[in-house]
Amino acid sequence: MKIVTVTKIRFLPFIKWHLISSFIFGLFAGVAYALLRYFETRQNLSGYLFWYVIGLPVMYLFVGLFSGIVFIFLYNSFSGLGGYRFEVEMEDYGSEQPPPPPMDFGG
Repeated sequence: MKIVTVTKIRFLPFIKWHLISSFIFGLFAGVAYALLRYFETRQNLSGYLFWYVIGLPVMYLFVGLFSGIVFIFLYNSFSGLGGYRFEVEMEDYGSEQPPPPPMDFGG
């Protein structure tokens, strides 16, 4: 086992996945809020679906964008103090030969 420390987070890959997850969370939250409001009032389901399913994911996108930017800035600024530590299992092969092929290779 090797211990790997993340010392710097690249901006674009982190923001991309953070925005995708924020949008999906906002979409599911919007559907849940729309159905909850409809069951409370029993009127205008299409209006609730429109405002909650369109508006809430967009709001979550903006919140996700700004929170991701702040997180990356703070993490990269203070990464000298430490970072996320992971244990990675690696197999060490001799440098004179390539690693063996996978078990299901060729058939």
